[in-house]
Amino acid sequence: MLLADLMTAEHFHDSDYYAHNGWPKLAAFFAAACIVWWMTLKRGDEVLTATNEAAPKRSILRDQDSLFWIPAKYWPGVLFLLGIAMCFFRG
Repeated sequence: MLLADLMTAEHFHDSDYYAHNGWPKLAAFFAAACIVWWMTLKRGDEVLTATNEAAPKRSILRDQDSLFWIPAKYWPGVLFLLGIAMCFFRG
């Protein structure tokens, strides 16, 4: 959110542009949602262990990770909905 504020102020030469327009907030929340979604993806190389079993795929955020008692896998949706709400909030 801070980066979006700084970028819009620099681009539009108006330090209040971020506060008066909703789309930069929506873009910032959408970018945050994409980052969290990427962190929850299961990924990994096909690495065979000593017993010739494939190593399980892992994600940066585990299934039991949560913030404010909300599991990490739901945060991309929460962030996107917050972005839509903040798009219409002026102040």
